[in-house]
Amino acid sequence: MSNGELLRYRNDLLDVLQINDDLRVDFTDVVTQVYPLRADISALQEYCEKNINLPGSPLIFRAAAPWVLLQIADYGKIAADNSNVGWFAQHEVAFGFPVEWYFQADGATEFQDWAMFYPFIFVDSPISLAGGREIYGWSKVDGGPAPGTTAGKGKTSRSIHSAGRRRRTNARDQQLSR
Repeated sequence: MSNGELLRYRNDLLDVLQINDDLRVDFTDVVTQVYPLRADISALQEYCEKNINLPGSPLIFRAAAPWVLLQIADYGKIAADNSNVGWFAQHEVAFGFPVEWYFQADGATEFQDWAMFYPFIFVDSPISLAGGREIYGWSKVDGGPAPGTTAGKGKTSRSIHSAGRRRRTNARDQQLSR
């Protein structure tokens, strides 16, 4: 872009994976569980200093609370509005913590907003891994296939059970319960 304006998303991955500037993604059948874990706020601040507060940057992040959030999510269906993309499902485990966001200029530091920082996100979908990292800039890593799945096959050998959702069963579960 010649005027220096940034695109909302990185949309130049490959010719076959061109992404619209107004990318829309629909999430269906999502179940999320969030568990607050007590943490040492000074250790969280040290993590900020080593990993997100870059030398010379006007942006400053400070740990806002002595908590790390463990988030476990089952994304039943994720569909993008791009043609011929279809949909996929994924499981995700993420660890994040709340931060205060400041802007520093001319010796003054001004509070901007609250934010969540997720340094560790594990997913079992290669599509989510690539899309999350390349399009949105999330620090996703491969968490391997979900427990009880066959990598690349998408077939489960046991059910998935989440709070607030009816239990899904398969033939193997029915045989084991007899």
